[in-house]
Amino acid sequence: MSARLKKSKQPQAEPEKVATPKKAERAVTSSVISGTQVTVERSPSPLNISRTDEKEELAHLNDRLASYIDYVRKLERDKECLTRRISTISEERLSQVDEVRNTYEKEISSLRHLVDDLAKEKATRDVELKKHRDDTADAKSKLAKRDGEVRSLQRKVDVMERDLASYKQDHDRYQQLRPEYEALEKKLETLIKDLEAETILRTDLENKVVGLREELDFKNRLIEEERSKLVLQTLTVEEEIEDRKAAEFESRLADELQAYRQQTADELQEYRIQMESTFQTKLEQLRRANIDATRDGGKLREDLMIMRKQCDELCHELAKKSGEVDLLQRRVVDLENLLNKEREDYEAQLTSEREEIKRLQNELELRFAEFTDLMNTKVALDQEILMYRKMLEGEESRLNLASPPRPSAFGSGGIVGKKRRLDSGDEMVADELGGPCSSRFAFRVSTSAIGDIEFTADQDGSGKWVKLTNASKRDVNIGNWILKHQADGQEVAFKFHRTVTIKPGATCTVWSSDSAIAHNPPTDIVMKNQAFYAGANITITLFNEEDQEQASCMVIRECTRAVLPARRVRSCTSKSDEKCSLM
Repeated sequence: MSARLKKSKQPQAEPEKVATPKKAERAVTSSVISGTQVTVERSPSPLNISRTDEKEELAHLNDRLASYIDYVRKLERDKECLTRRISTISEERLSQVDEVRNTYEKEISSLRHLVDDLAKEKATRDVELKKHRDDTADAKSKLAKRDGEVRSLQRKVDVMERDLASYKQDHDRYQQLRPEYEALEKKLETLIKDLEAETILRTDLENKVVGLREELDFKNRLIEEERSKLVLQTLTVEEEIEDRKAAEFESRLADELQAYRQQTADELQEYRIQMESTFQTKLEQLRRANIDATRDGGKLREDLMIMRKQCDELCHELAKKSGEVDLLQRRVVDLENLLNKEREDYEAQLTSEREEIKRLQNELELRFAEFTDLMNTKVALDQEILMYRKMLEGEESRLNLASPPRPSAFGSGGIVGKKRRLDSGDEMVADELGGPCSSRFAFRVSTSAIGDIEFTADQDGSGKWVKLTNASKRDVNIGNWILKHQADGQEVAFKFHRTVTIKPGATCTVWSSDSAIAHNPPTDIVMKNQAFYAGANITITLFNEEDQEQASCMVIRECTRAVLPARRVRSCTSKSDEKCSLM
């Protein structure tokens, strides 16, 4: 009995982790003691009960106590296993939800970065477009300058062509005068031959005269003085005649030479006859004829020298003109080559500039197509982000979770309390990581404009009004323009009156028909029987009379949550009807 009691007391002495089993053991011990007392009281007589019965009774009670303690320990172990299992499942669910939330947040962040990158790339493309337009304007100005240079070169070429035509005329005139020059040269050669014949004849006559002089030497001395005087007289007359008829011989050379030749022939014939008839009577005539022949020979020599000088001058002038013609021809060839080169350079530059303009146009079209694709991608990404946000909010509402606040856009929040619901059984477990949170909505507005009218950054997401502003420095008439408001697939179109004009820097607010605002155009315009729709994704577009988009605006509703300090207590019920509170 003492051994069993010691055995039964050992479990009670072991340290236990949970307070509830200790209380249960104490209750069981009290019940055992009270049961023992009852058994003793029910015995007919304590004297009749033997020690063996007492031992058996105590052994039975100890066995019952040991089995009860084992059962309580088993329940504690099962409870610990279930607690660990619940904690494991809760942690797994929490990690899965955190992983999903982090994945969605990373995806949304990457999409936002992508949208920002697309906006930056659009701005870069706009700058490049402006730069290409400036380059195109510079190329056009350079092209106009080159056109002016080509026109000036064309004028110079025309002047050179006129000079070449005048030089060609001079050359043609020279070619026309050349046969006449050759004829005069031939006549000069004939005159030279005649002069040589006359010289030979004169030499013969002089020889005859020398023979006669020997006979008439005595007479020559007598008439020497007379002859000297006659020579001086003759030279004076020759000089006078030469001075007087120098200009006349220059123009009438051919006729005078012919007349002189005939006269000389007549005189020589007469002289020959006179010399043959009588020597004495014709000696004076021979002398005069000799003097005349000498005088005419000098004149002929002088005329020959003049003709040769004129011929040399004409040859020199001809060579000079030929050199000038060759120089002009080379100059014309150089100018033609320069003109052809300039034309080729101009055509090549014009071709390259046209190719550059075509390339710029193709690049502009490509950039515009890329920009269109980027805008379509942006709209699709916004729709996908909105869909992801709705899916995430639906999952959070289904799992009864609270979303953390978005620190990047609306500030930072605290730790958010998370709730999980187990799929097996009816057991409910709460994982206390923070306090409850409150939700609020904010609207993110993005605007873009092509013209002077644009949407303001302050827009209403509840479908009450739309605000426009004039960003230019002049009045803008938006009569017959169309304002399209689309919210979650529901579209409203409003057409402005033809007299609506917005002043510079002024705003124009279009109100729904259900708003209590007085109609006061152009600052406040109330639609008739129309109202804007509210939604999480609102797109507003402004079109002009030619149905061209002038401005656009997107209003996206976003949800933010803030943590409130609180403590939640959830209860769970076990199969053994034990109730516990988890803090």
